[in-house]
Amino acid sequence: MSTYNDIKYEVKANGLYDGYGESMTWLFAICDYIEHGLDPDKPYLVPFDWRYSGSPFGADVEASEYKTLQELKPDYEALIKIGRVLVRYVDKLKVAGRDY
Repeated sequence: MSTYNDIKYEVKANGLYDGYGESMTWLFAICDYIEHGLDPDKPYLVPFDWRYSGSPFGADVEASEYKTLQELKPDYEALIKIGRVLVRYVDKLKVAGRDY
């Protein structure tokens, strides 16, 4: 199982040149992975305060971020931890007017 640091490294590897866009892309991939990529026998939930609503078409399995998560095979705790960091970062970008 991958750790928080493995995922954080991958998020940073994208450079975050577009902090808001990159963060949102990773958040969508993380949420999709929580809903569709983890053990289907256990009900994993995306935290309500992340304001995520899954697609009726399922996960975007073609997204490079989702593919990275499939390779890393992170556990639920690592996904929640990095997701919380990204949600806080996105909220700060919104306050600073750096969203779109």
